[in-house]
Amino acid sequence: MTLIRLILFYITSFALSVWPAASVVEGVVGQPVSFFPHQAVSQEDKTISNLLYRSIFKYDAEGVLVNDLAKDWSVSDDGLVYTIEIKEGQLWATGEEITSDDLIYTAFKLPELLGVGTDKIDEYTVRYILPNKFASFPSVLTAGVMPENSEEMQNPLMPVSSGNFRVVSIKRDGPAISKIILYNTSPDSKIKK
Repeated sequence: MTLIRLILFYITSFALSVWPAASVVEGVVGQPVSFFPHQAVSQEDKTISNLLYRSIFKYDAEGVLVNDLAKDWSVSDDGLVYTIEIKEGQLWATGEEITSDDLIYTAFKLPELLGVGTDKIDEYTVRYILPNKFASFPSVLTAGVMPENSEEMQNPLMPVSSGNFRVVSIKRDGPAISKIILYNTSPDSKIKK
């Protein structure tokens, strides 16, 4: 079943890359390396990564930390244990559901979470155990959540995403990348490409 979803993902990506839509063109200096949240180094890679991946929490337009994938969360009385429950039915671009396994995989990849213990409580709940109190720990969880085994199984420039944007095409001019096309799947957005 996963192979069929992957094939459909690539067919859809191709169709969206050639479909006419309102677009924005932005030029950048340098070459992209990776859109994985833990590997994105340049500002351009980080910007695209933020468009591709959802996170447990995000900042709203006023700069207030709000739930993104999170449904509910709590902190232990001693401030060392954060329990996060994510919403059911949140999907990757392939149609697979986002689960606690994806949160744990991401936690092991992000350098900001080095030394933070993670436990899977159930399919949608993860417990983070901090070595020391850190009141702004939820702000660390604004990093994009990646699918389990994404680094081992996916192209870092064409990852499976969970946000409104998808990388649908990469055009090369010899060894250099000359164009990356992102498509916005949000029906409310005026900018599609």
